[in-house]
Amino acid sequence: MTDILKYMSMIIALAAGAISIVKDNKNTSGKGLTKTGYLLLTPIVLGTIITAVIEYNSNKDSEKKEEKSTNQINSLKKINNSLKEDIRTLKNTLSVKNDSLRSDVKSVQDSLNNKISSLIKDNYELSKSLTNNTLQTNRYVLGDGYAVFILIGRAQSNQYFGIVESLSNYPIYDLSVSVTDFDETIKCRSNYVGKTFMIEQDCFLKNTKDNSVNILRPRNYSPFIYEVNSTEKYKKLEVKIYTRNTNILQQIIFKLQKGHCPQSYRTYQYLTKSDSFKLIKSDNKLNISDREWTQSFMPINRRMLGIDEKQYP
Repeated sequence: MTDILKYMSMIIALAAGAISIVKDNKNTSGKGLTKTGYLLLTPIVLGTIITAVIEYNSNKDSEKKEEKSTNQINSLKKINNSLKEDIRTLKNTLSVKNDSLRSDVKSVQDSLNNKISSLIKDNYELSKSLTNNTLQTNRYVLGDGYAVFILIGRAQSNQYFGIVESLSNYPIYDLSVSVTDFDETIKCRSNYVGKTFMIEQDCFLKNTKDNSVNILRPRNYSPFIYEVNSTEKYKKLEVKIYTRNTNILQQIIFKLQKGHCPQSYRTYQYLTKSDSFKLIKSDNKLNISDREWTQSFMPINRRMLGIDEKQYP
């Protein structure tokens, strides 16, 4: 619109110039436009027209260039916006894939960790099982556990029936039992040699009965007949049970009567490392006090259990 107004202004100026020349020419000659007037008017008209044409073409070219440039800019803007959108889409896609990849990696790591934990647990269980199997095998081969002597009752006049019972789930090997009449052996000649209580050998053997079982099966028992020649109401026995794995000392006090014999007993296990005896089993159906029990077996308690007899006068 601006260019059109510009060209109209040039044409108006050209017309005004031409009119002025004509007027001047009439005033001078009194006639119409002379040859000289034409000569003067022609260059002006031509120059103006040429200038307008050139200007018009120039403006048209500028417009085209500007329009082209604008189009290019708009095209570049569109391309840029498209690229931005593509980049945004790509980022979102990469973010989603990255999250998915992290999730997959974590899933794989968790799976591997679970498998490793499972393998470690299986290995531990296998090792534990092998160890237990080895221990079980050793216990069956070498034997384990201990046995105790249990007095059941009087079988005939002066014969008492007892058993050596296994309290183990495994075989007990090289088992031998020694039952001593404590009331009679305490009458034998004896003395202390240091802390050791010494008894005359012949007298001790006379009042002791030995029995060898060799192998006692798990939770099984072996019968034992013990003869008692006494008119007393109660009898005290000292029982020693030797096996391949451990030694047992028992102190028994029982009532002499027909049939079942009420009794009290204490069972000690010898501990090799500490060279001492540990109480592992007891029963006190006769209600014997600790003081009376300790005094009844004082020589043994002093020798075996380390009890000072001065504490129990």
